[in-house]
Amino acid sequence: MTIARSESSWCKSCSRSQSVDQLLKLWDGHSYCTACVKLKSPRLLTHALSHSCLEDSVPFDQALVRRSELRSALKVAMISMLTFAITGHSLYGPLGIAIGTLLGLLLTAIVFAVQMPARMKVARMNRASLRLSEGWLIVTRPLSGLQVECVLHECRWYLGKIQHDSGLRGTGFYGAPAVVLILPRKHLLQLVRERVACGYEDESREVWLAFLTLAGIRKKWSWRDAWATKGVRNVSGTNGGTQ
Repeated sequence: MTIARSESSWCKSCSRSQSVDQLLKLWDGHSYCTACVKLKSPRLLTHALSHSCLEDSVPFDQALVRRSELRSALKVAMISMLTFAITGHSLYGPLGIAIGTLLGLLLTAIVFAVQMPARMKVARMNRASLRLSEGWLIVTRPLSGLQVECVLHECRWYLGKIQHDSGLRGTGFYGAPAVVLILPRKHLLQLVRERVACGYEDESREVWLAFLTLAGIRKKWSWRDAWATKGVRNVSGTNGGTQ
């Protein structure tokens, strides 16, 4: 990231006039003084100085996807074995329980073996790649051929899970914390907005969170955040409590 040279010498965050060599142009296209950036996060400052654009993508973890798919298969196997065992018992008595249990386990194993390669390919190819520069966010997904270009300030964000990504639902990516970007609607008839996960690692998540907060990108409102904020106000005594 280069030091801003052509823009006015004021910081978007603190609104103070700064010398040109103290201003840093971030990926939203605005300039910030290095003091504000460092105060928000030293890692953000280091990353901004060495990267002219902010790029991210979810890494493919084959072991993680396989474990998640195996857990799903075990749940399906339990339901299948129970269903077939009950049906077998009603038809053949006690012997039908054993037959039904084995049949349910066998069918689940066959379906799992057939679907696993395809689900692995979907999980690998439908991960989103993000590129942010000059206030424009570009999101691509190789498998679906999706490419979205939108203004960053039209997006919203929240701290969620990696499986909240629209392209990773049901693909085995599960549980890992991530920053989730909610993209603007393409048209009025689009009921569900595209969601993209980023910041899957601790370092990149710190950069994303610090940058989005500093740039003033709207955060998705949630009851959890509202309750946490209310608790902070009550503890500090600014909500009618005693100091």
